[in-house]
Amino acid sequence: MRLASLTLILLMLPALAGQMWHRDRPANPPAVADVIAASYDRFPAAYHEARILRLQPLIEDAAGEAQARLEAFDDCAAAHSALGQHDAAVLLLDRKLALAREVRDATPELGLLHLRRGLANKSRVLVRRWLIVGGADTTDLTDARTVIETWQAEDPFSAEARFAAREVAWLLTGVRWKGEGPMPNLLGIDADTMRQGKGAGALAREGYAGAIDLMVRRIVEGDWLATDYLYALSLALELEGRRDEAIGAWLRMEELCMQGRHLWTSSNNSTSRTLNATAWHLRDVPDLEARRATFAESRRAADSWVQRRNQHMLAKLSNGGHPDTDQAFWQGWDNTPEAMPTPPPDTQTKPEPEVSNMLVTAGIAALAVLLFTLAGVAIFFVRRHPAAPSVDEM
Repeated sequence: MRLASLTLILLMLPALAGQMWHRDRPANPPAVADVIAASYDRFPAAYHEARILRLQPLIEDAAGEAQARLEAFDDCAAAHSALGQHDAAVLLLDRKLALAREVRDATPELGLLHLRRGLANKSRVLVRRWLIVGGADTTDLTDARTVIETWQAEDPFSAEARFAAREVAWLLTGVRWKGEGPMPNLLGIDADTMRQGKGAGALAREGYAGAIDLMVRRIVEGDWLATDYLYALSLALELEGRRDEAIGAWLRMEELCMQGRHLWTSSNNSTSRTLNATAWHLRDVPDLEARRATFAESRRAADSWVQRRNQHMLAKLSNGGHPDTDQAFWQGWDNTPEAMPTPPPDTQTKPEPEVSNMLVTAGIAALAVLLFTLAGVAIFFVRRHPAAPSVDEM
């Protein structure tokens, strides 16, 4: 069963749309709710293959317009990386960096922009290649660290570069869970961090400003650190006082662990003991099972949306279309999200309105009878025991 799950995941990996610098990268990071539900594009391999075929002539055209070629290198490298062809992606990015340095001499602003993007993309591809191979050989990680150092020198105020540096440093430490206590996490958030106070701005206070946006971009890439990013995201959201989203991120992490995706810090994540070590910040969630059921429905709806979207895409691709060049590519696509199921009715039995009215009427009648009875007793008592004469009567 575990082997089947791993095989399915490996087949899915090339289909995921990443957040490297290329034409598909949105200006704003994905919404946390969409990332938790996995409600984002996971394009099929044919999408990336068609893009590579279209861009290859432009890349090889040395006389082509510089900006178009620089963008094509990123698009093509990202497509290769999405397909798991990281060697080809690295070679393309090396060529892009050389071109960006040439362009920088004549057009400094354009050259610097693409130098930064090329360095960012190359560092990411190196990390992703190492994650696939793993093992004791950390050459790709140390190379990525060197690339990031150059990136930071060219863009010293980049929060993304700082996050990438933290990520590689964490991987190089080889930290592992020791079987007790909280599971280690990418951000280094611990109980002491939580005790300093939760709420908006807590991440910035701890030096993690922008971490949520950067992690959701990483999660959308779909690589083998997705579980670690989700765990760290859950911690970050809890620190920011966003409990509902923190629980959702943890449930998504739990789902991936049960499918065979492992946390980098632990080799066996499907046991309750291991999962509890990742939930130390989410104690006292009395409605967890209800939340889990709601989460399962949101995941089903998201997977259905992705499946329908990719069916539309594959039909268009088979006819030679591609969203890069065909403005009518998404014509006919119904982007209506999957309808969420109606919540189950309240299990507590409630009387029908007619029954309730009858009960009210009966209650009023009973109250009237009681009042008449009390009045009769009072009259009888007065007649048997007349009141004493007043002072005026004496």
